[in-house]
Amino acid sequence: MKKISSLICCILICAFVSAQTQSNMKEYLLTKSKHHKTVAWVLVGAGSAAIITGLIYNSSHKEGSFEQNFTGGFIIASGLICAGASIPYFISANSKKKRAASLAFGKQSILTPVNNVFCLTTQPAVFLRIPISR
Repeated sequence: MKKISSLICCILICAFVSAQTQSNMKEYLLTKSKHHKTVAWVLVGAGSAAIITGLIYNSSHKEGSFEQNFTGGFIIASGLICAGASIPYFISANSKKKRAASLAFGKQSILTPVNNVFCLTTQPAVFLRIPISR
């Protein structure tokens, strides 16, 4: 009897711990998505600023040495690379947001026997939506 009760306690503790990680997982994924989206927008902004700066630099130095023309082109190229580096962050933010949306918490109605009669009671449940088609 002592072994059975200790086994039941162990199972309940494991279920409680896993339920806590599931609720924290959704918050974790949403904050991670928000951070990735912020990084992506910062990279787009920095890349756009560098592109505009390079274009202004090239337009102000029309007839100059090769070094001045190369500098403007280098600034434009670095801006394009910086803006292009934001694409994986946007994709990652979107996938994390979708994965967080697939985790849902709610109450599920179940039939429980009470005094030889079945009654509808609710219990907390974790729902995981799995898309079948895209």
